[in-house]
Amino acid sequence: MVVDIIVNLQACGGKAARRWQKFAQEAQVQGIKLRPHYTAYHRHATDLAQKLAQQSLTRLAVFGGDGTLNEVLNGLIADGRLINPNLPIAYIGAGSSCDFLKMFAEKHNPLKRLTANLVRQVDVVQLKCQDEDGSPINRYFMANSSIGIISRSIELFNRNSLVQRQLKRWNIDLAALYAGIQNIITFDYFRAQLTIEDIQVATELKNISVLKSPYFGGGMHYAIASQPDDGLLHIAWIKRCSVGRTGMLLPALYQGTILTKPEASYRCTRRLVVDQVYPPLRIETDGEIVGQTPAVYTILPRFLPIVI
Repeated sequence: MVVDIIVNLQACGGKAARRWQKFAQEAQVQGIKLRPHYTAYHRHATDLAQKLAQQSLTRLAVFGGDGTLNEVLNGLIADGRLINPNLPIAYIGAGSSCDFLKMFAEKHNPLKRLTANLVRQVDVVQLKCQDEDGSPINRYFMANSSIGIISRSIELFNRNSLVQRQLKRWNIDLAALYAGIQNIITFDYFRAQLTIEDIQVATELKNISVLKSPYFGGGMHYAIASQPDDGLLHIAWIKRCSVGRTGMLLPALYQGTILTKPEASYRCTRRLVVDQVYPPLRIETDGEIVGQTPAVYTILPRFLPIVI
């Protein structure tokens, strides 16, 4: 059996390169021939996925982190539809957190995912926002998105500074915590109007997250009963609070108790509009900054076939 696989050797701060060598050797021992397509630049996985989806493949594998999977997802969709709706995706997590895989209580080991027949149709979220010039952006994701202090922390986490590179080599969670603490000191709040199921809420916020996976940033999570195919957006937001109080809330994100705090709110919906945002903020999806506010999130139920 020959399996085409998109490979990001730079995932997890470059640790994916060693993981790939081991994985490829194990696949060869199992009689599975891998045809790798290596990423060479930012969003190269999107270009590769778009080309491969137009071929007569029976399966496409992805080796990398959640960001690599997100790039692949956006290459599989054109004009709001899958280029090849019968092409299942096998995700082999080799990134720093792999939050997408944490949604599934039962799953095959990575090697078996290459040949397994257990395919699950999972939800995809469509995000409409804009770039800095106001031009429209249309993106898709499967794990989570954030606007506010978390998206700003991820922006800091992704910076290629000497300190961040060293921390990522030591411990990914430590690097994420360092970015978060930096941001707690400097980020204040923002104003926004949220429209949830036609109900408008004007509020002052620290952060708003749109979730399919309750996990993010490695060890942080919201204790919500989301499912990858429940047809719902899970919305959690944190109201404006002081710098000191924000710092006190950080452990609750690691403990999964954030939604028990008075500053936190949670709702489910199928569509969310975030507008009248001041100051304008950048938006993160699956660990990547993709655009800026305003934003419209819409659920695409059971949209993509995933090999579990």
